[in-house]
Amino acid sequence: MRLSEIILRINIAIIMFGTVLFGYWYYIDGTLIRVPLITYNDPMNLQVENEVYESGEALRVYVNYCKTRPAPVTVNWTLVDTIVRFYPSEPFEGAVGCVGTAEDPSLQYILRLPPDLPDGTYYLQTTTRIHINPIKDIINEYKTETFTVKN
Repeated sequence: MRLSEIILRINIAIIMFGTVLFGYWYYIDGTLIRVPLITYNDPMNLQVENEVYESGEALRVYVNYCKTRPAPVTVNWTLVDTIVRFYPSEPFEGAVGCVGTAEDPSLQYILRLPPDLPDGTYYLQTTTRIHINPIKDIINEYKTETFTVKN
């Protein structure tokens, strides 16, 4: 075998290995196997502590989930009415394991409502971005029950 044939075979092997690895990372890891986060709440109806709040008051959101593998998570909260108000992004590492149960959700997030918030009906929306491998992030959307702000 000549040197050029050896180099060609090595290049083909590298390309095939890279294709298989890319396919695994992009299509299988975190989607079909090794799912990083399992939530037991209705993702579009997370519980809040009260139905009525005042501006500047702390709002508590109850969630329950199992984190099945170590992976960095970024959490973005937005307060939604006719105007969308963004909270700063929060990095969240969190230990592998479960928080709360389906029957008894655990208090997980405490957010302070803005002090100048006008009266109205609101809900919180959150996006979690879980970085599971070098080429893939899994993005989940969640929303709380609606609540009223009265001053």
